[in-house]
Amino acid sequence: MIALIQYLSCLFRNERLTTFQFQPRWKEELVVTGPGGTLVLDMTMGHRTVYVPSEVNWKTCAPKWAREYWPVLHAELDDWCKRTGTALQVDDDANYYVVRGACHP
Repeated sequence: MIALIQYLSCLFRNERLTTFQFQPRWKEELVVTGPGGTLVLDMTMGHRTVYVPSEVNWKTCAPKWAREYWPVLHAELDDWCKRTGTALQVDDDANYYVVRGACHP
């Protein structure tokens, strides 16, 4: 029932239902909140660009909860980047860190 209410709320506000939420942060970071936790990707501000590890690296290095979500993360991040005028760069050396102690639904 709660999921239905959230869905209808998103429809009325013209929002998209997504697995991940993205929130830029002042330190050239993009906070990514997903179904099992929160992590932070690098996001440069000069020519705004978000860096995400390649799928191969992601599956070996990402937190366990996020490993199988790379295709979803990439698709939703690509959509977010297009809507916000941000470039997306898949990079084997992209850095991220996990936010500990964050509250998750």
